[in-house]
Amino acid sequence: MAVNTVSYSIFATNEFTVGKELEDKLASILNVDVKKLGAKLNSHKNFVWLKRKVSPEISAKIKDLNIPGIGQLRKNKRFYPNGPLAGHVIGFTDIDNKGLEGVELYCDSYLSGIKGWRLAHRDAKRRELICWGYRSILPADGYNLVLTIDSVIQGIAERHTQYAARKYKATSATTIVMEPESGEILALYNYPALGKSVAGHLYYSIFRFSKYNLL
Repeated sequence: MAVNTVSYSIFATNEFTVGKELEDKLASILNVDVKKLGAKLNSHKNFVWLKRKVSPEISAKIKDLNIPGIGQLRKNKRFYPNGPLAGHVIGFTDIDNKGLEGVELYCDSYLSGIKGWRLAHRDAKRRELICWGYRSILPADGYNLVLTIDSVIQGIAERHTQYAARKYKATSATTIVMEPESGEILALYNYPALGKSVAGHLYYSIFRFSKYNLL
């Protein structure tokens, strides 16, 4: 119900030489406003994001331009194949894949994995020296999480809950479908629904300071 897909984040460094023609090309490929892009490129900052989480196709076009000072980082992007289905349960992440609500938030430490690091000394030529005090932690992928939610039953529960709530003009409604023998939750839905496209300031203003919890 939630997977990672490959994406790329495009950035500029102070090595980039500003030019109207290059700005127009970049704006066209990235599908951004050329004036806003120009403001970023003319900010004289050592590092500035131009656009986050673009597709591999756009990444390839930027790479083909071979512009000095324009680079990209490969980043995972959260993708929900079933769209808003079970949105209250799954929740959503921010642009850096950090969980904001639902299972994404509750299990964030398990899903995120471990960023590796190494502490070492270097000589004047920046060659690494292996010596006492050398420390490191290997990176590790996050865990896969399997829910008991049945997407078919979840879809049915959502449709019927929405229908009943609208028919009887209810301000809110909750449906839970449980397997009686095992206690597994097969469907869980809160009305009104939350679309996973909600993010940023909308998320904080609507939900973080609300008396209603998503999960």
